[in-house]
Amino acid sequence: MRYPLFWWITKRSWVAATVLMTLLFGAGYWSYYWPLRLLQQVFSAMLIWWLGVLLADVHAGRIRLSWKTVAVVAMAIGGAVWALVGDGRSLAIGCGFAALLASGFALEARGKRLSWLEKLKPLGDMSYTLYVTHFPVLVLLGGWLMSRSEGGVLPRHFGWVWAGMGLTLLLSYGLHFVIEKPFLSRSASASKHAA
Repeated sequence: MRYPLFWWITKRSWVAATVLMTLLFGAGYWSYYWPLRLLQQVFSAMLIWWLGVLLADVHAGRIRLSWKTVAVVAMAIGGAVWALVGDGRSLAIGCGFAALLASGFALEARGKRLSWLEKLKPLGDMSYTLYVTHFPVLVLLGGWLMSRSEGGVLPRHFGWVWAGMGLTLLLSYGLHFVIEKPFLSRSASASKHAA
């Protein structure tokens, strides 16, 4: 819902929009500045979303910015988050992932073919279903694990994380054929008939 405001700012200066988003992210760690707790929670994680917006806007041609610049900005923000925010490690990793995506686009713009990424196409095909299902699956798995532990805490090892990822991928893959595939098939056949 805040995207139109940030898009308006971005049209004038992507730097100003990015600085504002970074400041709002930082302010998210001081709850007494926020009139609503929900706003605080939204902006304390919105920085990764913003880097995704920059990637999408550069890719769509709405912002004239080099991929190298996006990668450097993402790495700089990620490094600052890693160093300054105690519980911001996952956000910093997200910034690193944004930088990795920008670097891939930069290589592609130079004519390098990243054909090995085509093997990940099934993840892209089911990306919406994966997006919708991952959180409920992981929350339910986490609740089940906590209910089975003596202290009501999550396990300290990553084995269950891998199990949760596998379960989410399997469920999303199956649901993709029920939820997304029929609509994509209809859309493709409608386009053929229109042509």
